[in-house]
Formats: sequence, structure tokens, C-alpha cells
Amino acid sequence: MSSVALNSSALSEITIDESRLLKVTDQYLSLVNIIGGFKEKINPLNLYEFNATARSVLDSCLKKIVNCSVRAENRYDFISDLIKINQTTSRWNASPVDTITSVKTGEVVLRLIINMEKVGMFTAIVILRFNKDYKIFEINEVLSKVEGAYPFDEVS
Repeated sequence: MSSVALNSSALSEITIDESRLLKVTDQYLSLVNIIGGFKEKINPLNLYEFNATARSVLDSCLKKIVNCSVRAENRYDFISDLIKINQTTSRWNASPVDTITSVKTGEVVLRLIINMEKVGMFTAIVILRFNKDYKIFEINEVLSKVEGAYPFDEVS
């Protein structure tokens, strides 16, 4: 089964609901941050809950690309990849700085600051592409480590 993008010419007559794009985007960020902030070892019940949440916002054929490399080719692999990063590298929190929606193409572009507990600060530009059911079918991310960042949180 392949996903059909909202920006497909066959769907050019569909009116895209910006509020639905933003709602799913918020749910996506919440899922990413729940997994990223998880402190304990993830057990099968946690995995079931993550996958249940993921089903509501992510297409089963989700594709995630990071810095031009495919990281996941389905929803399950995406969740597994996030869990692996949390459990082996570092916990994180992703905070949106900018959110740009396109009702013409059915896409949301995010600029995120990602603070990883053990490895530092990253910035990411993330393009979320939605299908006709308002589920994310592609996540295309450009991720860069922030070197020599000004310690904004420490200045008062």
C-alpha cells in the first residue's frame, strides 16, 4: 500500500484543513518527546502504548529520512529507532522554534532545537508530509549539532 500525498495532482481539489495539520504536528512532537524523555528501560507495555499513539498520527508506510539517509521505512521502525536512540545514546527534548504550514501542499515545516542530555544541542529542519487522512507519511529531517552555542538558558 502506498501513501498518497495531499500535494498530489489527483487531490488538487481537496481543501486542506490547516488546524488538522497543526494538531497532528503537535501530536507527533508530543510522541517524539515522550519517547525522548523516557527515563526507565522501555518494556513491552510502553512499546504498545507508543505504537498505539503512533498509529493515530503516522501512516503505516512512514518513511523517515535524516540528512539524506533513510532511517525508517515504516511506523514500527520509526518508533524502534527513537527508542534505540533514547536507550543507547541520550534522552532529549525537541522544542519547536518555527512552524510553517502549507495548505497548498499539505506539508508542515518545523525548525526545532533538540537538547540531548548527554550529547548536547542540535538544530533540525523537519518537513512533515501528510496523506489524505492527515497522517504523516514522510519525515525529512536535516539535523546539525550546534557547536559553541550561546548559553541562553544560563543568562538571566
